[in-house]
Amino acid sequence: MEEEKDPVAQGEKIAELVALEEREFKRFRQGTYADILFVLTPFLAIIVQRMWEGEIDKLLLGKELSLAAAIFAGLSISKFVQGLISHNDFGVYKERVLFMVAVTLFLVLTPAVILTIKLSGPEPVPGVIAYIQPLLLVASITLFISTIKIIKAPEEAEPIPGSIEAEDAENESSPFSADSHRGDHKTYS
Repeated sequence: MEEEKDPVAQGEKIAELVALEEREFKRFRQGTYADILFVLTPFLAIIVQRMWEGEIDKLLLGKELSLAAAIFAGLSISKFVQGLISHNDFGVYKERVLFMVAVTLFLVLTPAVILTIKLSGPEPVPGVIAYIQPLLLVASITLFISTIKIIKAPEEAEPIPGSIEAEDAENESSPFSADSHRGDHKTYS
């Protein structure tokens, strides 16, 4: 009983839990970076081979970068879905995660797959592809890294209903607020 009332002991327990959570998050982040290196390893071999043959310009116009972007987009979607399945307490964040899945499908995965297919054919490749492919790859890697925060989002404490934090959360003018699509707006006098 005395341990529960002792604020110093409670503070130490909280500090230990925070430190444990930070270590877990660091391991999760390192695992994500290891996944990135693992996926990029065969493409590094292709880059070295192209450099050896003096055909580095073909790297930007070949299908390899689009294929890597498609792989990272697929991994991002699987991480987003893993976050949705493993956490039942996403609450209003579910719509945000589903939005990120849709963005990944629409802006990264679909163009990357189409480019991979088109670049496999015998047609001449437009020069703009040399700019689009690296952008797709960077976007897909960025989305993959952002899944760390998405998956960890529900573990943050939700504000207690009626508290000042809850009112502040309701008053935020976020483009993704839960009430913005329903037209329910509170007016304060």
